Amino acid sequence: MIFFESWSEILRVIVSALVIYPFLILTTTAMGTRSFAKMNNFDWLVTIATGSILGAAVMLKNVVLLEVIVGVSTLLCLQYCLTYATANFSKVSHVIKTSPKMVVYQGEFLRDHMKAERVSEDEIKAAIRKAGLGDVKCVQAVIFESDGELSVICNNQFNNPLISDIER
Repeated sequence: MIFFESWSEILRVIVSALVIYPFLILTTTAMGTRSFAKMNNFDWLVTIATGSILGAAVMLKNVVLLEVIVGVSTLLCLQYCLTYATANFSKVSHVIKTSPKMVVYQGEFLRDHMKAERVSEDEIKAAIRKAGLGDVKCVQAVIFESDGELSVICNNQFNNPLISDIER
């Protein structure tokens, strides 16, 4: 049946959700909000994988909830270990994390960097507008951050030490 199969299936979905939801709250609290935050590609992958596993656990038949809990716990523990290693060991961080790239410098688009990072001029202009500026000439730099966001540095912030180490 497309709309309704049985009350037992509805009950199974409710029970699954009642088990999975508190588990998700507890693991997120234990692992920290970074486990589901927008930080880098690895965080994003774990978030998607976790959501897929938890969604399947609630909706699919013949799913063993303990296996779901073990699977998600393993992913979150691996993510915790990876983020701990990147935060405490610069060599691991260098291998795992991407470096920010400057895509605009002193009002000029850095086309090679834009192409390498697959960032369009329209995306950069949108970030400049969101920063409250109306002209790229008002911008000292736009940085494509390792989390995929664009940071805009205004011209009135010359000699900004936060951009001095980013490749131009």
